[in-house]
Amino acid sequence: MQKLNSRYVFVSSQNLTVVNGKYVIDLGLNPNRPPYEIISLVEGSIILDNEINGLILKSNLQASNYYSSDNESAAIGFFHFTTTHGTDKRYELSESGKSQLQCSNVRYVEISPRLFDGSVIDLADITAVALLFKIDYPEVGEIQGDYVKSIQKAI
Repeated sequence: MQKLNSRYVFVSSQNLTVVNGKYVIDLGLNPNRPPYEIISLVEGSIILDNEINGLILKSNLQASNYYSSDNESAAIGFFHFTTTHGTDKRYELSESGKSQLQCSNVRYVEISPRLFDGSVIDLADITAVALLFKIDYPEVGEIQGDYVKSIQKAI
């Protein structure tokens, strides 16, 4: 089994960029240049000015371990309603709704909040966002050693 390193990226409303109705998140450059990364959303909170049943964050990640019957982007997290703050409604990342998406080395990810029926949520309805991403990647120097060991076992 390959040893995986981890790094974390926090984003909030104050440092999110909006392009064409989607959030664009800079996951930072991984100078190690691993062959793949496993990207997951480990914590998340979204506050909307209206109440809905829940929401899905869809991403533009091309994951080798993901398939969707809608032939659209990969779901990176499912959020459920938790509480009300004045007129705002707070949605938290569901424990069971966390995907671990295996992707090539990714720097930027586009995020689109959707209703469960697939329709896009207007970003103007979102008053606050806080997301914590975890990015696991193999120790590049360890990959070759692990591969050689697996070949030797097979022989």
